[in-house]
Amino acid sequence: MHRCRTTAVLAYGTGAQSDPQAARAGAGGAGGGERCVRGASEEVDILAGMARVVLTLMCGLSFSGKSTVARELAGRLDAELISLDAINLERGLDGGQGIPVDEWAKTNRIAHGRATTLLRAGRHVVIDDTGSPRFIRDEWRAAASRAGTAFALVWVQIDPELQRERVRANRSDLSRHDVVDAVLAEHTAGFENPIDEDPIIIDARHTTSEQDLNDIVTKLRTKS
Repeated sequence: MHRCRTTAVLAYGTGAQSDPQAARAGAGGAGGGERCVRGASEEVDILAGMARVVLTLMCGLSFSGKSTVARELAGRLDAELISLDAINLERGLDGGQGIPVDEWAKTNRIAHGRATTLLRAGRHVVIDDTGSPRFIRDEWRAAASRAGTAFALVWVQIDPELQRERVRANRSDLSRHDVVDAVLAEHTAGFENPIDEDPIIIDARHTTSEQDLNDIVTKLRTKS
C-alpha cells in the first residue's frame, strides 16, 4: 500500500497556507498524518530508479498552490511531508497574520532537525514552505548534502493577477487561512527569484494536473 505521512514542522517564510482541515490533519507530529493510497503497480513504477533519497523543497508565493503540489509529490514518492501550516496550527501561530523573526528562526531549526533525522533514515522528504529568500534555499541544499541525499527545488509560479483573484476568492469562502495584505506585500517584495538554481517549474494553474505532477516525479528521479 502506498502512503505519505505529514510531519508537523514550521519552516521560514510567510507560509503556503493550505486549507485548515488539511493542515489540522498533518498537525499530529511525526507519528501522525494522512494516508495517500495508490495501486501497488503505480507505486513500483513511480519509485523505480530512485536509488538515492531526495529532499524536495517547495518554493513560490502565497496562494500559488505549493501545499497542493507538496501533498501530491509526497504521496507519489512515499515521502514525509514537513508542513509549515501544520506546525503553525499546533503552536497557535498564523503565518498569514505575521510571525516574529525569532519564531521563524526557532522553528526553522526544528524543521532542519526533523528533516535530517528522516533523510538519514532513508526517507524522501518534501518541505512545504515558501522558500522565498535564497539563503533559506541554500541552507536546505546544505542540509541535503550533509545527509548525503539529493536536493530538488520545485517552484510553483503564479502571476500577480491570479494571486489577487485567489486572495479575493478565499476571503469570500475562507477555504484556507487568510494572508493579510501587509504580509502578502512583504513576502512579494522579499521573494528572490530562483531561476538560476535549476528549479523544477510548475504553473499555478496546473497544480492538480496529472501530467504536470508526473513530469515533476520523472524529473525528481533524475536527482536520485
